[in-house]
Parts: sequence; structure tokens; C-alpha cells
Amino acid sequence: MFFRELFARQIRYVVLRWFETFPDVAKGEDVDLLVADEDLGKLEPLFSGSRTLLACDAYSVSGLPGSAFRKMAYYPPHLAEQLIRQAVWYKDLYRVPNVRDHFLSLAYHAIYHKGYRSGLASNYGKGGKLARRPDHDYKRALTELAAKLSIELPIDLDSLDEYLAAEGWRPPSDMLALLAVRNHWIHDRFFREAFPVPPQHRGIAVFLVRERAVHLELDSQLESEFESRGFRVLATTLLSPEDRARVACRLRGGNWRQGPSPCSGGLPARVFVVWDPRPLTVPLLTKSNHPLLDNLRVRRVKKQVRAHMLRGISSSQTFNPLHSSDNAFQAWEYLEVLMPKQINDLRNLVESLHGNLSDRPRQLSAA
Repeated sequence: MFFRELFARQIRYVVLRWFETFPDVAKGEDVDLLVADEDLGKLEPLFSGSRTLLACDAYSVSGLPGSAFRKMAYYPPHLAEQLIRQAVWYKDLYRVPNVRDHFLSLAYHAIYHKGYRSGLASNYGKGGKLARRPDHDYKRALTELAAKLSIELPIDLDSLDEYLAAEGWRPPSDMLALLAVRNHWIHDRFFREAFPVPPQHRGIAVFLVRERAVHLELDSQLESEFESRGFRVLATTLLSPEDRARVACRLRGGNWRQGPSPCSGGLPARVFVVWDPRPLTVPLLTKSNHPLLDNLRVRRVKKQVRAHMLRGISSSQTFNPLHSSDNAFQAWEYLEVLMPKQINDLRNLVESLHGNLSDRPRQLSAA
């Protein structure tokens, strides 16, 4: 039996949902597995040349090639790891989420993977956007789980999203942007209008130098590069190896692979926090391709600095050395993860800069 093989091979996994009727699986349905990154290789032989009738989708914690969801992690990796770590045995046959994780992960799936296709109501779903025949009865399943947990909550997309946000289960804005490409509810909820940022907190951006660039010491002159292109560097810090792994799980949907480049740039390793006293308006054509961008200078400078960093690197060894936030809202969201102990000082500093643009900011020391 498939699940006995998982146990015998010591594969860390969790069956995500619709497991109550196993081993019977309805025609056209499949088993959704979340698997630990380090155990994905153990799983592959079970499908190679297999004649089993069990249809299975396997997703890895960090969205490794061949086990990703639309080129990203299925859940934010730290939440995916939690699902596997806290899984419980069901019928003594296979591992499933505990009741709380089951509710949260199923709500996540309904909201951020399915959206209107879940059939759940929404104030944004006017004009026939809701699916009349969703593939599963998400409302019933979530209502039953909520009752077990004594959670009193309207089972609709908007209310569930607010609940997941309060529980730390809403995806970060950069991951939402990727999901919004095929999820119209996410677009309608988050991207119809710009993310609200108080005027005194605007103009900020975060640049992340990746490990390979730091290893090659390509970041040594970046402060002057940013300053010469109109930014004021407010803070910079080198992330510890532990922080690099932690941060990578929480930004960009956990996807720090090589992309179209021949080589991978690695995890985020160094942080530059910058402020632009005179942000540039984003032209409509650029906005259509980069809807989250709120300052054209950020995109321009990122391209210029990338090119500067890669001078002398052969085409066969090129990589993406630099990532940036797309807008001020996202920058502050990044800083909650990257530099939580300094974020209040940074807010105060940006407020003072807005109050007196002629003053040159003091630079914060690294945490």
C-alpha cells in the first residue's frame, strides 16, 4: 500500500485534505501530499514506472523543481514545515493535519488557490464571479472544522482572509502578487488599488543582495552606487546563515532559485534599506507589466546595479545578484521580517526625512 511505503521509507509528509474517504478516491480526484524537501527524492521512485491507480500531486515545502505550485511554494515554507511537523495519524494509516492546521490550510487553499472558484461568497464577487459548481463543498468542510474549534466566523472569502491574516497565515504581498495572476479574488481584494501607506512612510525600498554576490564581494561598493543614483541609504546589515534561511522562507513565496539565469544567486544575504526623497512616477505602460511598482527609480536602479555587479562575470556564470521590494508597503512588510528590532527606528527616521528633506539622514547601525 502506498502509505505503508511512505512509512517504510521514513518520508515526512502530510495528506492535505479530502482524506476522510481514503483509500477510496473519487474518479478525477487525486491525493494532495506535502512532502519535506529532504525526502522528495525518496518519494520519486514510488511514481517512476508505477502502475498504481492512485493519482497524487506532491508539493515540497520550499517548492523545489517538479514539486512547486505555479513556480512557487504551495504554502509559505515556514507554514508548510509546521503542517508536516504537527501532523497526526488518521485511522493509523496516514498522516494528516491536526484539526487547527486542517482548518487553516483548507481555508488558505480555498482563498488563495481557488478564490471565486471555491464557491465561497465575497463582497468582491459580484457579477457572477462565484463558481456555481466548485470541485468540493468548501463551505461545509470549513463550517464543520470551525465548529470543532469553537471558531465563530462567517465562512466566506473576505472573513476567512481576515482571520488568516490575524493568525499569520495570509501570504506576504509578493506571494499574493504571484497568486493574483490566476486568482481574480486576490486581484480584486488586494490589487485594484495601491496598498495604503501613510505619506510620511513612503519613498522607502529594500534591496536584498544574494549569497553568491556576497561571496564574490560584489556588494562592497553598493552603498555608494545607491547614493549616486538618488537614494539615501538608511541601514545595511549582513544576515547570519540562520537568518538567511528564515528570511528566504518568508519572502518571494520561498522561491530563491536560479530562474532564467545559468546559476543561482542563492539566499538573501545582505540588506540595504534606502529612501528616495523624490520618487519617480511609474508610466502606464510600465505599470501594466509591473502593477505593484510605485517608484520607477527602484526598477531602474535595480537593473543598473545588477549590470554593474555582473561586470566581468562570464555569460555561463551569470546569476541574479539583487532583489528588491516593489513598493513602500512591501518594503515595510519585508522589514518586519528582516529587521524587526530596528523597524520603529526606521519609521521614525523616514518620518523625520519627510519633515525636512534637506537634512542628510544618520545611518542606523546594524542589528
